[in-house]
Amino acid sequence: MAATDHISDSEAGSSEGAWDALRKQVAETGWPITPLGMTTTDALVTDANVLSVLEAAEITGGTEVLLDGHFSDDEMATRARVFVLLSRGERRRVLQLQGQFPDKTVISVTYGNSASTADLRTSFAGREVSLLVGLPCCGLDYLSRLMTVNNLATVVDVFDELAAVWSACASDFEPARYALAKIGDIDLSASKGRLGLRLDLDLFERWRIEGALSPRKLRFLVMRADARVVYMQRRNKAEQAIAAMPSAASAGRHCLTTVELPAEAPSISDIQHKVLQFIAIETRFEMLLGALPTVRMLTFEEATDNPVEIVKMLVNFFEAPGLKKVRVFDSKPYQLRAEWLAAFQQEFKSAMMQYLGLEKNEHGSLALRAGLVVKH
Repeated sequence: MAATDHISDSEAGSSEGAWDALRKQVAETGWPITPLGMTTTDALVTDANVLSVLEAAEITGGTEVLLDGHFSDDEMATRARVFVLLSRGERRRVLQLQGQFPDKTVISVTYGNSASTADLRTSFAGREVSLLVGLPCCGLDYLSRLMTVNNLATVVDVFDELAAVWSACASDFEPARYALAKIGDIDLSASKGRLGLRLDLDLFERWRIEGALSPRKLRFLVMRADARVVYMQRRNKAEQAIAAMPSAASAGRHCLTTVELPAEAPSISDIQHKVLQFIAIETRFEMLLGALPTVRMLTFEEATDNPVEIVKMLVNFFEAPGLKKVRVFDSKPYQLRAEWLAAFQQEFKSAMMQYLGLEKNEHGSLALRAGLVVKH
């Protein structure tokens, strides 16, 4: 049996940061063995790159780990299930092993039981899917909870940080197929078959640059799942950027709350850089909206100011059964409060106006100095 290709030492070295991030995820979560419930009767087929990560994190749990291309049929005979996790060619290898061992349950770690296109066609049968899109801290946390408490959808982070980390290590990772495969594995009894997939736009931007989730592949995901897209923005970009600041006290994709804000205001230049980054990502995404069949746009401010009307709009948009009573909750935990916030926002607004050439400073407006505006 020929060994499955894996990333060379030179390729692995060039993305060592990605592999370090994966080692951290494995050490913290026990992925893939612990989350997938692998036991001593199962086997995990992997390659040298992934094996080095598992060994470094000392994750086994009694599950037999087999190096692809270096195990015998006898070693496979006593295994109830066979999981496959490869940094290259995972889906192809799953199909090969399914043909080689037809009496075994062979499962792709990345794509679940839906390694083939035929499986994907049935994995989300009878499920109503919505795609919630927005930048970090734009209000998707609030919207997700609003949808959950009113049973409009079970909202899940299919595009999570682990998927992002693994995509940097796996050369043929496909976010769209990954999302479609996960749809069939989620319990939707509470929301009566309605599922909300959350996609943070900074992850989409990362995968767009890598070519893993191009606009065409995103459209493929939306069309194949017959998904309705809800695109959320936050008008107050300064607050959004402040909430998205990294914090030593928080881990992962976490939005700062009022109690976590620093005692002093952040740097204007740092927040300005983040806001401009947000605007650029949103602008690029908005160019794709015309290619998506069913889209609704809303803002965090609209949702918190009038949640009842937003829920009613979503009921109509999702064609869900009408609600006898809309459930709402306090939005204050999702909004920022600080003694320095009002003064900071005023200073930030002035700085942005100067940056855009809308207000003159002691040196003259940037637009004039750049020759973008003719002075009469």
